[in-house]
Order: sequence, then C-alpha cells, then structure tokens
Amino acid sequence: MTERFVDEIVDTIARKLGRNVVLDDPENRLLAYTTVSPSTDRARTHQVLMKFPLDDVRQRQAVAAQHSQPFQLPADREASFFARLGIPLFHGRYRVGTLWVQADDYDDDLEQPAGIVPELSTHFRQLAAYLHGDRLALALGRAIDAGFIDALIHDANAAHTSVSERIGEPYAVLVMVPAGPDEAWPVAHVRQRILTQVLLSVTANLRLPFLGGADADHGVLAIAARARGTQLARLQEAIRAQVRTELSVDRVALGVSADFSSGDRPSRAFRQALAAAQAQAVDPLVAADWDRIGIYRYLAMMPDPPQLPDGRLGALLAVPGADTLIRTLEAVYDSSRPKAELAAALHLHRATLYNRLARIERIIGADPLHQDVRLELHFALKARRWARRPLRALESR
Repeated sequence: MTERFVDEIVDTIARKLGRNVVLDDPENRLLAYTTVSPSTDRARTHQVLMKFPLDDVRQRQAVAAQHSQPFQLPADREASFFARLGIPLFHGRYRVGTLWVQADDYDDDLEQPAGIVPELSTHFRQLAAYLHGDRLALALGRAIDAGFIDALIHDANAAHTSVSERIGEPYAVLVMVPAGPDEAWPVAHVRQRILTQVLLSVTANLRLPFLGGADADHGVLAIAARARGTQLARLQEAIRAQVRTELSVDRVALGVSADFSSGDRPSRAFRQALAAAQAQAVDPLVAADWDRIGIYRYLAMMPDPPQLPDGRLGALLAVPGADTLIRTLEAVYDSSRPKAELAAALHLHRATLYNRLARIERIIGADPLHQDVRLELHFALKARRWARRPLRALESR
C-alpha cells in the first residue's frame, strides 16, 4: 500500500481533533499513527513499537466489530489505558479499519474531539475508500497496476507483453478521464487513488480477463472484447456511478477503442480510447466508442490539428451574444430533425430559431445552411471543441 496518502489524511484528522490517533485494519494491525500530543499510555507505546496491540487491549478493542458509529472505550488506570474514541471505517457494507483517538490523560472524556467528528466525514470516507481499494488490490493480484499506464505511454513492448499474458485474446481498451470543472476533482495523488479505487470497485466481480491502472490524469482498462455490448455498457455505467459515489461529481468522460487481436500492440488501442474519451469530454453528446466519434477521429489522427479559421467563424465569435448563436448553430448542424422539432428541443419558438439563423447569415455574409458553408463551419466548430480537450500533453509523448 502506498503510505503517503494514509499518513497525510491521518495526520490531518489528528490535528483537527487535537489528539493522538492510531489507524488499525480489521485484524488490529497498525497501519498509521500520528502524534500531536506528548501524552501517551502503555497501550499506544506497545502498538507503535510492535505493530500489534497488547492482548488485553486487543480484547477491549474487539468491540469495534459490533459498532457502525463512533463509540468510546473507558479509561483503566490499572492497565495504564487512556480512554479511546473508536471511529469505524466502512466502505459500503465492508468494515475496512478503525481510527482510535486517544485521550490526553485519565480525566480526558474526549467530549471535544467527539463533537468535531461529524465535520470530518469526508476525510473518513476518503480513507475508507483507500483502504478498501488496497484490500481489493491484494485480492485482484495486481490486475490493477499504475505501471500498466506507464508502459502504454512509454514502453509499447512491455504493455504488449502484459496484455498478452493477462488477457490472451481479442480485447478493447477503455479510458476514463476527469471532465467538468477542475475544482470538482482533488489534488493529483488523491485523484490517482480515487481513479484506482473506481477501477478496483467496478472490476471486483468481473469474470472476464482484464488489466488496468490509473494515474493522476486518467484510468485505463484493457478487457476481453467479448465484454462488448451489454456487459461493457454496464461497466461504463458502473464507472460513472462509482465516480459520483467517490467524488460527488457527475462528469467523467469515457472512451472505448475498437477491438484488437491479442497480437496487436495495446498502445494503439489506448490512443483510440483516449481520443474517444477526449471527444466525449468536450462534446458530451458524442458516443464513447472510437468507431462512433465522427469528425473527432480525423482530428485525433492529424499530427497538427488545424488552426481555427479567421474567416466566418472568427466573424461569428467577434459579435456580442456569440455563445448563444454558436450553440444554436452547432445544434442545427448536429441534428437531422426538422427545424420545428429542433426548436422545441432547444426550448425555442420556431421563429426565434429562424431569426438566429438569419442573424448568423448577416454576420458571416453567407447562408449557414449552404452545403459548403455548413461543412466549413461545422468542421471549425468541432475543431474549436477539440482544441479544449484534456490530456493534450500525452499526445506528444
């Protein structure tokens, strides 16, 4: 288990509570501890040194399995045991550990830190998700490994070997990238852990061969191609639901490559899936599959995506209210509906839609629905979206 995240969050909790804290796993093994007060007792000293509690302390703490809410263990002077506030950590229905908050002395009733505990629920939830993911990672036998992404980007041969050994049959690659406002996502190392947790959770009961990993920017899953269809659709929905659970945000962009044979290098499948995810990040109505992202396939394959024209699109961007006109025009171009149906879908009166198209015609000096003008502007609008795609740095590696 990478210890930095655990140490940081336990330290944050201890400082907010103003007490020494110990983190145990469900088997009473010491995972982390933080000292913010010089006061300690025999029980804590022994556990920090030996990594396990004393036998009599273990018996006292065994009641943690009976609690789902914070509880207290009373002080015992004869046993040199300060009172403890136990905080059970759950991920779903699974108990993944217990935080023990130590009293400062025999007379400390822990009332003050107990009152702060509800304010730290987000910290407890993140810590529980991390611990749950660590236990799942052990059970999954390294099927989720951050090294896989590094190999996909930097070492195509190593990635090919990993996929051949782990999957050994036709496969597809799925990529997920954060979408929406940057402030909705946490800092890099926390983001990586959460994306890893999402992959671990959604693959825990997967009965097909797979291999995946996550870094701070995205998660990747190579999976047997026979998952395509209902099973892959359910997997994508599970990812979205898990992101909402872990982060309370609705936007994660997903992309899926075409199917590749076991002899094909996964780096190409990765780049297809990444392009599909990027397209969905900037254009949420786009399907997640590489084969269905339309013009974005060609934009992704261009070594130097075209610069936005200064002509008709530039003229349109320069006028007041340009955003409204551009949204309307792109909706017209993207839709095959009759204008009356499209106006209703946009919550516009039909006359309003025609008035906006007429205004656009006056601005650009041409009919926006003429086939040549339409081709130019539709391509320019999609190129403008593509220029805002996430993870552009990966494309040059």
